[in-house]
Amino acid sequence: PSANVLKFPLPEPSDGGDVYKKSECVDIAKRYQRGSQERRWAIEAMVHRGYVPNSIKTVYRLLQKEEKGLPIVDTNWSSQGCPPLLSNDEVDAVIERLKKEGGRIYGQADVEQLLVNAAREKVRRQGGNPDETNIHFSRTSVRNYATIFKSKVNSSFWKPG
Repeated sequence: PSANVLKFPLPEPSDGGDVYKKSECVDIAKRYQRGSQERRWAIEAMVHRGYVPNSIKTVYRLLQKEEKGLPIVDTNWSSQGCPPLLSNDEVDAVIERLKKEGGRIYGQADVEQLLVNAAREKVRRQGGNPDETNIHFSRTSVRNYATIFKSKVNSSFWKPG
């Protein structure tokens, strides 16, 4: 790392621990103008000092997510790429609600709506306002979750559109 990165002033993690929460990391990086050398030094310093136990690219990915209005969820840092949008327990809760309410899935749009509803609930549980959060799932994510849902319910829940 350059001397600028080594001497870059950063606050200690707010919870007294060794690492930043994801939202804290984003808030610190956002203090510096997008595309600026200072933002780059701040991010490199976070990673170099171990405050972000992940890659520089991961921090930029979080910043992009925040710029799109998507929630930054303070899950543990992971080295296996992007975390899943919904945990296994959250997927199971969606399936149980679908079964209990006698719902049917007619296609990808229904799967996406189930995901959006689950994501809104997740934002609400974390103390956020889901109405202020733009929640969108990529086609690939919708397709992947549709496959997961199909594997967990019998075919009577799937109605061809």
